[in-house]
Amino acid sequence: MNFSHSPKVQALQKKLTQFMEQHVYPNARRYKEEVNAGDRWQAPALIEELKQKARAQELWNLFLPHSSHGAGLTNLEYAPLCEIMGRVHWASEVFNCSAPDTGNMEVLDRYGTEEQKREWLDPLLEGKIRSCFAMTEPGAVAGVRQEQVPQLQRAGLLLQLLDQRRRLPTVASVDLFLVALLVRIDVLLHELRELLLQGLHR
Repeated sequence: MNFSHSPKVQALQKKLTQFMEQHVYPNARRYKEEVNAGDRWQAPALIEELKQKARAQELWNLFLPHSSHGAGLTNLEYAPLCEIMGRVHWASEVFNCSAPDTGNMEVLDRYGTEEQKREWLDPLLEGKIRSCFAMTEPGAVAGVRQEQVPQLQRAGLLLQLLDQRRRLPTVASVDLFLVALLVRIDVLLHELRELLLQGLHR
């Protein structure tokens, strides 16, 4: 059985490795200094600089399979690239391949409306905003700053959280929440899971 990577993946591995050697590894100290000196909730200037370089070299949005917005790689093809990016904990953001943005973008790309794609997917693909994924879980509140989930009104039916005290984490640098809600539609008398897009307009 042949376990070697395809020529396309091998070329990307080489290109990505060269980028890491030229721009990421040599800047480890600068990254640490900027993190220690700056706002902990904002990306260091170095990250924004390297994003431009990575995009210019077409090392951008490598994660999206079956989409015109990505590199068209399967998970098997993307895995060795993750290995290279993962050698430095902050490197994936340089290539717009950091979680949870990657998963959120894939959800929006596959299932978002055209309006949601214009408002949220496009700026995420461009690396202009950040997102997070949150869940309502009883007795498990994450984060320091918190916001209570509001009641929702959809199609004339009131969607209420099963536990009104459930809360979500808030991160200052995040522009979009994807929230998995455990909700009840009283009329239907059974539990559902809903996925809510909650933007934080500044």
